[in-house]
Amino acid sequence: HYASHFSSGRAESVRIFIDARCVRASRSGIGWATESMVLALAGLDPANQIFALHLRRSPLEKCSRPNIHPLQTLIDYEWHPLAELFAELVLPRLANRLVCDVFWGPAFAVPTRSTPFPKVVTVHDLTMFTNPRDYPLLFATYMRWQVARSVRAADAVVCPSEYTRRHLIEKWPHLTKCSHVVPMGVAEELRRPSWASPNLPSLPQNYILTIGGGLPRKNAPFGAH
Repeated sequence: HYASHFSSGRAESVRIFIDARCVRASRSGIGWATESMVLALAGLDPANQIFALHLRRSPLEKCSRPNIHPLQTLIDYEWHPLAELFAELVLPRLANRLVCDVFWGPAFAVPTRSTPFPKVVTVHDLTMFTNPRDYPLLFATYMRWQVARSVRAADAVVCPSEYTRRHLIEKWPHLTKCSHVVPMGVAEELRRPSWASPNLPSLPQNYILTIGGGLPRKNAPFGAH
């Protein structure tokens, strides 16, 4: 799905620059999703070239795909304000030097300066606006600022659900035509028959399994309403 947005109307291969610094050794859900999508993009068409920027000790260091080109940096995206200066001044130049066709920010952020290539940003949710109390005050304020500036600068905004896209358009109506819903896929390991275990506990016929945290923004108790 992501590749269809990146390469729509193109017959030749696509060179994609990905700010994959969220793919850490101790990564969150967004880091896991980004790692999976980097591998999926590379496997979709061997002619596509993927330039994945990562931190030291990232799982991407050991990637053996010939069309994935890991690029290591020491600048953590949580080092503020150095991270913002790095994103604005260094990343666009690096992507341009690599003659990339598109820049993808999989974790809410893209450079806001004008670039010769289009920029795609993934906005996973808007809980920094709807559930700010789930975050430290300064972090919630920073995330609201970061998301707002990134969606204004991006050529396309990708959301994992229609729910998120609808809330996005309510806040920024100009995103109606350039926002897209691209649902998360299912890992291949979960499609294998061997994944099912005979030792599962007794469960009702209908149930919902949630593996996220228990914070209010996760909306885990929604079934009780």
